[in-house]
Amino acid sequence: MQKSGILLLLALFCTVTAATAQLPDRILIIENLMRQGDFDRALQTVEEELAISAPSPDLLFLKGICCSQIERLRPQATDIFYQALGICQEWRLKVSILYHIARMYRLDSEPANAIRIYNHLLEYAVPDKFREHVEQERASCYRLLKHGGKTDHGKITGLDHILQAG
Repeated sequence: MQKSGILLLLALFCTVTAATAQLPDRILIIENLMRQGDFDRALQTVEEELAISAPSPDLLFLKGICCSQIERLRPQATDIFYQALGICQEWRLKVSILYHIARMYRLDSEPANAIRIYNHLLEYAVPDKFREHVEQERASCYRLLKHGGKTDHGKITGLDHILQAG
């Protein structure tokens, strides 16, 4: 995805939760670096914060976005998003994390996994103003699957439970 696209998605989906409300300056610094396209420095700032504080879903989410934009670290992004999802309690951030997990599956040519998440998001969670974007992403996965994308590896389990808990 192009830099402008990821920044749009960051603006659409990213939210600071109460758990990181005491870190607004650091979060703002990280988000500014990301807006400037300096994902290496943003990642460094996230990792510095994670070294001195307990992992929060917000920080892990931002780390996942940074990793997804740095080619050499992109394979780690999905696992980082899953770590964030595992400790996330805030509904809107769960939706954002799930969206980015689906996006990573789509980019990694695993459209079946991406489609499953997009379907759950469309069924349970996506606000109307983002629905068209998610539907377009899902359609691109169907096209990829039709043209020989990788098959489902069974990584997505328990999403109904996660989504209904929010």
